[in-house]
Amino acid sequence: LLLSWWMDITYFDAYLATSPGGLETVLALAHEGGSGPAVISVQLIRLLTLLFLAGYLSTIIRWIVKRGRG
Repeated sequence: LLLSWWMDITYFDAYLATSPGGLETVLALAHEGGSGPAVISVQLIRLLTLLFLAGYLSTIIRWIVKRGRG
């Protein structure tokens, strides 16, 4: 609901933009449903964020563990 209000898109577009997994399925549904570029943009941001975090996940976990030990 927040994404739909913030980006002024339909609930269907907001759902497709935030649905997990199946990027090719989401893009196919967005194309068939006549969705705008917001779906693709949010999906790409989600994908790039995941790739960035996955690359640094071990470093982040190590930093959290060190911080917890004091």
